[in-house]
Amino acid sequence: MPRRERAGRGRRGKRGAVLSAGLPAADSTAPTPTLSRLHAAGAPSARGLLLTLLGVFVLPGDGTAWTSAVIAAYRDIRAGRGESVQPPDLWVAIASDVIFRLPSVRVADSHAAAAAHSGIGTYVYLFTWETPALGGLLGSCHGLEMPFVFGTVQNPSVQLFSGGGDDAFGLSEGMRRSWAAFARSGIPSNDTAGEWPAWGSDQRPTMVFGPWPGNEGMWRSLSGPRDGELQALAPAIVPAVPVR
Repeated sequence: MPRRERAGRGRRGKRGAVLSAGLPAADSTAPTPTLSRLHAAGAPSARGLLLTLLGVFVLPGDGTAWTSAVIAAYRDIRAGRGESVQPPDLWVAIASDVIFRLPSVRVADSHAAAAAHSGIGTYVYLFTWETPALGGLLGSCHGLEMPFVFGTVQNPSVQLFSGGGDDAFGLSEGMRRSWAAFARSGIPSNDTAGEWPAWGSDQRPTMVFGPWPGNEGMWRSLSGPRDGELQALAPAIVPAVPVR
């Protein structure tokens, strides 16, 4: 059975996952900060939220230096890609990487290492399509890729969540053919979506399904997309996580 490890983001976020076959699981006195109070990216409220998030992971000490550095890095990297650097979007991006994406990358690394001499590949994808639901508030949220994988995006009821149109239908076609190819052979490459290289700790190829800054079409293979954020985040996690 194919195995997937999910990683997700909410508002304006991106989702990612790992496909692998035949492998076991790797594995203050200030007011309470809320998203509405995140009026500036480096504001105390933003740092407070991030400190809360990293409370069980952050390196010894009060964590203030780490949170400031992480916020600054995410702001700069996202701005360079033309993505939102509004405080709520920074918060969700960082939270999603802490909870989902960084662990998923570690899973991919472990799977690839365990299968290095077995001929079994590990395949990683990042899903960037955003739902129109709730005015787009949820971004590329948990479960959004399912209608695309199972080909239900042409159902008008499903489109309330998935969205529709030619781009959505084309994206679904590419994903369905990739999943079907993986189910048949353990390799998701196919004539529609093209080559999907296996994950490796050096190249870290990732199939990005959905829009991507500076790219046309609904899919492309990229090496280590968003690794800059992970490299900024990893030293603040216990145990420290190397991101090559």
